[in-house]
Amino acid sequence: MKNFHLLPFKLFWKLPDCEDSDHIYSEIYNSDVLLDKHDKVQHAPTDDPTCKHKKVIAALMFWSDTTHLTSFGTAKMWLIYLLFSNLSKYIQCQPNSGATKHLAYIPTLPDLLQDQLKSFHHKWGT
Repeated sequence: MKNFHLLPFKLFWKLPDCEDSDHIYSEIYNSDVLLDKHDKVQHAPTDDPTCKHKKVIAALMFWSDTTHLTSFGTAKMWLIYLLFSNLSKYIQCQPNSGATKHLAYIPTLPDLLQDQLKSFHHKWGT
């Protein structure tokens, strides 16, 4: 929990002898969108006005990839992953961090069905 960024913030870069600074977008918790959503959540009415719990946003990222199930043949499956964006990408990408969670395993569509779907939409399968 110590590595999670529960409060979004702006990150700036400035040269020592320059007046101008640049807004840096390096993580989702540095983005204007998350800052805006955080402000909306903070100002949203609550059911219990005496509640003192902090309001935070759990920013979620979903990712998909295909994997071969065997070293022979063509059996494959789509994996759906879940990542918390409140965690730095440098921690998320570490193989032993446990930051990536497998959410679902989706089988591929049969070739016959894919051929039929291609006839309905010209971009299917590209």
